[in-house]
Amino acid sequence: MLARTPAAVRQRKLRANRAAGKHCYQLWISDRAVEGLIMRLVLDGRLSEAQAMKPRLVALALAALLEEEGQLLAR
Repeated sequence: MLARTPAAVRQRKLRANRAAGKHCYQLWISDRAVEGLIMRLVLDGRLSEAQAMKPRLVALALAALLEEEGQLLAR
């Protein structure tokens, strides 16, 4: 089996996500807005206070929140 380069692995993941109807959007959001969203996620029980200190978990939770809101609006 051939070892795949990191670029090939990224490209494969990108194509799989696009095939699944997903796209990556980089967003610039103010710190104040993100703090409010994080507070909402913690109060709703989607993130613990410890998890809220980890940027990767916050990004995943924000993506899930946007996905949920978008699905509700798209009905």
